Amino acid sequence: MKKKALSMLLVAGMTAAMLAGCGETPAQSSAAPADNKTDSKETVADSSTAAPAEDAWEGTITVWSPQEDQDSNWLQQRCDAFNAEHPTWNITFAYGVCPEGDAKAKVGQDVTAAADVYMYANDNITDLISANG
Repeated sequence: MKKKALSMLLVAGMTAAMLAGCGETPAQSSAAPADNKTDSKETVADSSTAAPAEDAWEGTITVWSPQEDQDSNWLQQRCDAFNAEHPTWNITFAYGVCPEGDAKAKVGQDVTAAADVYMYANDNITDLISANG
């Protein structure tokens, strides 16, 4: 009987703690007046979270990826999107083919000759660290 009462007490305590986490925070509880309509597409930029201005930069970045990422234009689309995010940078991308499984051997042979950006199997990270990659 004591075990059953203790179990019920623990279940009640965990349930209370779980429900307490679902309550409103003070910022959520202050509702806007009904006549104040806002457009959900509007975004407000907070000056404290605005990114600092970037310095101009120019250079070439070598990117390795598997062949299928290049055949489908996925890699080029990602690089173009990166360029669009950084308009003050003048980046030229040089593409190379290297499957993720082969990157361990290629980077391990000569880290300085390896690409700047490459896809790497995460179970080989310790080998990448050992090679100072």
